[in-house]
Amino acid sequence: MGGYYLDSLHNTSDPNSVSQCVAEYVLKGLEIMMHTHGREVKGIDFIIESNTPRQDSPLGNRNCASDGFSACGPFVWLMAKEYSLYIVECLESNIVRDAIDLHLPAGFGYRLQWNSANTRRAVYNLVLRELRTRSWLSGTD
Repeated sequence: MGGYYLDSLHNTSDPNSVSQCVAEYVLKGLEIMMHTHGREVKGIDFIIESNTPRQDSPLGNRNCASDGFSACGPFVWLMAKEYSLYIVECLESNIVRDAIDLHLPAGFGYRLQWNSANTRRAVYNLVLRELRTRSWLSGTD
């Protein structure tokens, strides 16, 4: 079993990174929780994913010039969506859970053609849709 660490600023190990330290603690906590609830886990590998889009590079983020270093939220949203869709597609294709490979393919970050502004716009539109739906259901404007 492995826990994947994705960082849009560092795609190699950086022991001084607060984010990486937090991720390692969270993974250790998950391992403890699983053990506490009767799931025997013999260590969870900490895997640093090196093929993520880079928010600080025009090659990794098509909106880098205007978004700069504040694309963390869109990055998390994008990657959660990508992983979720991939896992669902695998399960719908009857791929056995243990056979699902979550490593990103080489060049993924560059081929994705990610634009953090588009991700922000998609999230904004989802929030507006939810607000409209709630207003309609509750009869308020």
